[in-house]
Amino acid sequence: MQILNNGRFGMAAALSGTMQYCIKKAVDHAVQRVQFGRTIDNYGTIQEKLARMSILQYITQSLAYMVSGNMDAGSQEYHLEAAISKVFASESAWWVCDEAIQVLGGMGFMKASGLERVLRDLRIFRIFEGTNDILRLFIALTGIQYAGSHLRDLQRAVKNPSANLGLLAKEVSRRATRVIGLNAPCLDPLVHPRLAESAALCARCPSTVFWDIDESQKIFKDISPNSEEIANFSLHEFLEIRKNSGR
Repeated sequence: MQILNNGRFGMAAALSGTMQYCIKKAVDHAVQRVQFGRTIDNYGTIQEKLARMSILQYITQSLAYMVSGNMDAGSQEYHLEAAISKVFASESAWWVCDEAIQVLGGMGFMKASGLERVLRDLRIFRIFEGTNDILRLFIALTGIQYAGSHLRDLQRAVKNPSANLGLLAKEVSRRATRVIGLNAPCLDPLVHPRLAESAALCARCPSTVFWDIDESQKIFKDISPNSEEIANFSLHEFLEIRKNSGR
């Protein structure tokens, strides 16, 4: 497992660089290619493509820094973050390269551009070091395992409330503070003053995520969703935190 974790972590870092390469190719072409009297970088469609490509590259790079930071701090439990970074990085890199080829048009499909080989080589990243399909199961089941253990203890406490008043009071207090956001950490000392607003938003994200998960559990109980839906939900919420952190 440790070998797989290291491979998955390195994949996010490597694919971040690959995305930078693809973005540079797309930008270099966009500022030179002239259509209808203007270079195509002046058109909103191209600008949106380049912006979304840059966003995905930034998030992937952020994930690589986060996982490496946990590793440098001596953490031994970063398997979930490594799996998320691998899934996101491999799928984002494929999308970014595909969009870069789209910006280049027919030239992007030619061998001289270099992107056709990158796209072909990127396909394997969704397969090795654990296929993305299996990793989605892993992400979902890891989250369910923790929630299941916690809820099982809570269920026992509810059956005998007089003997577990402390546990029940703690759970009620935790849920109440989560809803109104009183337990949000202060990130101001850790970020540039210009990012204070983003830091405040990021601090509120964990509470929002846990509230969403609690609400989704009520739905999941009735409709029995497949684990891919749960994994995609977890990926989305985790990445929203990273994107809103401004770091």
